[in-house]
Amino acid sequence: MATDLAVQPAPGLFTAFRHRDFRLLVAGQTFSTLGDLFFAVALPFLVLRSGGGVGELSLTLTVMGAARLASTPIGGMVTDRLSPRTAMIVSDVARAVILVALAWLGSAGQIPLAPLLTVAALLGVFEGVYLPAYRAITPSVLPKEELQKGNSVGEASYTVAAIAGPFCAGFAVAWFSVSAVILLDAATFVISAITVAAMRRVVAVPEEEEEQGDGAGFWAFFRRSALMRVVLLMTGMVAITATGTIAVALPLLAESRFSDGAQGYGIFLGVHSIGMLAGALGAGALAGSKRRGYISLALLTGHALALISLPQLVDTPVAMFAVISVLGLVDGALGILVMTLLQQIAPPGVLGRVMAAFSVVGVGSYPLAVAIAGVVVSQWGVGPMFLFGGVGLLFVAAFGLTQRPVRSI
Repeated sequence: MATDLAVQPAPGLFTAFRHRDFRLLVAGQTFSTLGDLFFAVALPFLVLRSGGGVGELSLTLTVMGAARLASTPIGGMVTDRLSPRTAMIVSDVARAVILVALAWLGSAGQIPLAPLLTVAALLGVFEGVYLPAYRAITPSVLPKEELQKGNSVGEASYTVAAIAGPFCAGFAVAWFSVSAVILLDAATFVISAITVAAMRRVVAVPEEEEEQGDGAGFWAFFRRSALMRVVLLMTGMVAITATGTIAVALPLLAESRFSDGAQGYGIFLGVHSIGMLAGALGAGALAGSKRRGYISLALLTGHALALISLPQLVDTPVAMFAVISVLGLVDGALGILVMTLLQQIAPPGVLGRVMAAFSVVGVGSYPLAVAIAGVVVSQWGVGPMFLFGGVGLLFVAAFGLTQRPVRSI
């Protein structure tokens, strides 16, 4: 089949932008990411200004998160049964319609709790359907040898949108109504749906791999792929050790270091995001490396040492910011390396469910990670939590080093 995928890959980090479908994908998802940040800023104000309190806001976010987690496996099955493209379009259109309804409810005044929770649940469901499709679509528009570079520059673009999003959303909420900002988010979903619909499916799934599109296919791959099992296990272990530290201990460290803890935490997150941007681009430069397993383990070790050292640098702001940027760099690079690896080893017929499993492990570990971090901080303080997180990551790296599938990639 003569397509643009037949072109030999050219050197350079931005090789993937030679492909029309990839350009459309990145453009649409960058707008969508920007809209997500608009919604993240607008939703709390919508709830609070319509008569709700902290309890209603917390319940709304909980319902949305639970619905997203529960529907992600369904999203993987829908992605494999139909296609990532179809699942993304349906999810984008559905969320646009739901957000228009939410904006209308908000403009009418106080929103009753029941409709608010219904909207939150529906948004969570369609986001759960979208996640595995979004992570599974890139292999259908890029050849395998360009996947890592494509994931790298795509994620870098989304990170830039994530950095700019809160600032733009804050000004938008101040200048316009909250409902208008939610409508802007709905518009970004429409843009995303249009760009994905304009894409052409350029990689066909061989018939023998299409036959793996049922549940037996996924579990057969799971049983025979020791590498996938190890990657999922290590992903959960990293989430439990490092994610809880960042989510719970880092804001407390900012509170102890700065007179305005919220402002300090915001600076921390900004520096971390800049590090993630550099890490995502750096992962693209590693495309073609024959030592990705050892590189990933070295990154984990660096992350661990950075976590352990951070509380010791509380009186040296420049050093603190440098270490936090390293944490972001490692997070950005590892995210690209792991996602690309799963995209390359999974048969196309089960890729949606593989990405769903990856998402569920990462997201599902978060409540446990935060709970553990809360217990450690309340019993022993912030410093020991960073030590716990760092030692935990060192254990994960050591465990990975004992696994032949990790050493061989």
